[in-house]
Amino acid sequence: MPAMRGSLLVLIASCVTCGGKRDVPQPELLVVGESLRIKAGALPATSPWIVDGTLSLVAARGETLGFQVFHRAEGPSTLALPGIAVRGFAVESVTVSRPSTAMYGGSQGEGAYPDGLVAAASPTTNPAYFEIAIPRDAAGTHTGELVVAGQRVPVRLTIAPVTLPPLRLDVWAYFDQRELAWAGGNTTQPAKATPREATDIERECIDLFRAHGVLLSPDLTLEAYQARKPLLAGFPFIPAAISDEPAQAADEVRAWIAATKDAGQIPFAIPIDEPGEQARSKVRALADAVRAAGGGPTTFRYAVTSEPHAAFGDNV
Repeated sequence: MPAMRGSLLVLIASCVTCGGKRDVPQPELLVVGESLRIKAGALPATSPWIVDGTLSLVAARGETLGFQVFHRAEGPSTLALPGIAVRGFAVESVTVSRPSTAMYGGSQGEGAYPDGLVAAASPTTNPAYFEIAIPRDAAGTHTGELVVAGQRVPVRLTIAPVTLPPLRLDVWAYFDQRELAWAGGNTTQPAKATPREATDIERECIDLFRAHGVLLSPDLTLEAYQARKPLLAGFPFIPAAISDEPAQAADEVRAWIAATKDAGQIPFAIPIDEPGEQARSKVRALADAVRAAGGGPTTFRYAVTSEPHAAFGDNV
């Protein structure tokens, strides 16, 4: 899901008899923030976000609230807040076969997770997903209604007298161009990612991420950078692809520095991902080669996805 600012967690629960042994709280309607990833069958049991039967929200001017609506009854979900822009989405599940590592916050493990979004004014999926975009000149309290499979929940949105600064384009998200092609049914893509000119569907995705302050881009060869340069406008960095062999990487870094000298953007590369103990010396050798080729904080940044370690030295 696209990253949004703001989150909330709401639960309406009812007690039902489970196996005739005891009453167990079972959620009838569950609303969770956009940043919470819930594995199928792992819903939380309680929440403090419902007040006197009303879903109470507080947001700053210029903020976007995103949330998922889980429900047991089948039927469409709608959200209405007069005067406030609301967008609805059906949610598709994706199967996780390789969970995130501890460095990225850990994971609930393999399984199905709701994640993919398809625009829909009245989504019928479980969960449904909604965004509330708060105008920068909004004020006061707005009331509306969340309807889920015929169940009605009053909504009260309070606009705090605080205005968020304009959204900056300062986050990078990586994607593999082949994945979008495969999703469209193209099975002739090369086995290795080879960055090329953006397709129409890529541009749609890039525009969507940009609207939420995120640059969506593969890491680029110098040739691909020349073709995709307009898509990087406004972002302070350039995701670069370099070899993990020090001698070849040094030549590539020198070429990148020359090509971006007056671009106002700094190329960066992450050629070694989550190195184990045996790979730390290779990270160090490559970092030293990048620095010797002229790399540094203002010319070409070399990074590694790892916790800081003395073995990396000062050139990472």
